[in-house]
Amino acid sequence: MGLSLLSPLFEIDKEMVSKIVNFNKYGYITIWILMLIYFVYAQYEAKKYRQCTSCQIGNQLGIIGKRLAISTIIFLISLFIF
Repeated sequence: MGLSLLSPLFEIDKEMVSKIVNFNKYGYITIWILMLIYFVYAQYEAKKYRQCTSCQIGNQLGIIGKRLAISTIIFLISLFIF
């Protein structure tokens, strides 16, 4: 998704632009699904190994929040570019 932000620097036909936009949409949805799966698995791991689970949950939520924020920013920028 991040590399698609460089595509306006090149001359691209309309068909390729529509493919890039579709890729960004599906990629964004995929990132959300993967982060949800990561959170569920991380909860399983935290319950399996009971060593400072609050630290693990906090770290997981921080990682998820950071990655979703970055992907949201990239997605919104790509919407305005295309």
